[in-house]
Amino acid sequence: MSSSVQENIKTCERCVRRKAFPEKAAEMVSIKTTRPLELVCMDFLSLEPDKSNTKDILVITDHFTKYAVAVPTRNQKAQTVARCLWENFLVHYGFPERLHSDQGTDFESRLIKELCHIVGTRKVRTTPYHLRRNPVEIFNRTLLQMLGTLGNKKKSCWKEFVKPLVHAYNCMRNDVTGYTPYELMFGRQPRLPVDLAFGLPVNGSTKVTLNMSGI
Repeated sequence: MSSSVQENIKTCERCVRRKAFPEKAAEMVSIKTTRPLELVCMDFLSLEPDKSNTKDILVITDHFTKYAVAVPTRNQKAQTVARCLWENFLVHYGFPERLHSDQGTDFESRLIKELCHIVGTRKVRTTPYHLRRNPVEIFNRTLLQMLGTLGNKKKSCWKEFVKPLVHAYNCMRNDVTGYTPYELMFGRQPRLPVDLAFGLPVNGSTKVTLNMSGI
C-alpha cells in the first residue's frame, strides 16, 4: 500500500504542478521556544476572492509545536482579528505567553493590545525591514501550496477546504520537531480516517465511565 500511495502522489498532475521542492536556503528565524503556547504567531494570507467574497485567511501558529489554525475572513480589520483570535484560538487552546505579528495596523491596534492585556499576553512584533522573520510565513507557503492542488471547481469555494487541509497538516510529522503538531499540542496521536477504515485500536486510551444519572 505504501508503494502504491507513493506512486499515486508522484503521478498526480495537480500535486506535481504545485508541490515543487523548495530551494535550499538558510534559516529565516533564530527564535527558540521550549514549550507550547510560549510564543504564538499570526499573520494574514491573501487569496483571490471565492464565491462568498472571502479573500483573506488569518493564520495562527504555535511556534514550539508548529500547530496551526487558519480562519477565512472577509477583511483584515482589528475587530475581525480580535474576534477570530478569541473564538478560534484563545478559548480552545489557552492564553499564550507572547503573541507575535508584523507591524500591520490590524495587529498593532489598541483593541488587540487591550485583548492581550486582559489575557496576560505580551505583544511582540517583527522589525519594519525584516518582515520575513515572522515564523508563520513558513506555514503560509505550505497552506498556499495545499490550496493550489485543489481542482478548478473546488478553487471557487476554497474556504470550505481550509480547515480540513490545516487539520491534515497538523497530523503530519514535522521535519523540524520529528513529531506531528497535533501530538505535541495534545499529547496524543489523532484518530484519522485511515484508522477507522482499518479498524485500528486507539493506542494509549483509557476508558472512563461517567455516571450521568444525577444530571
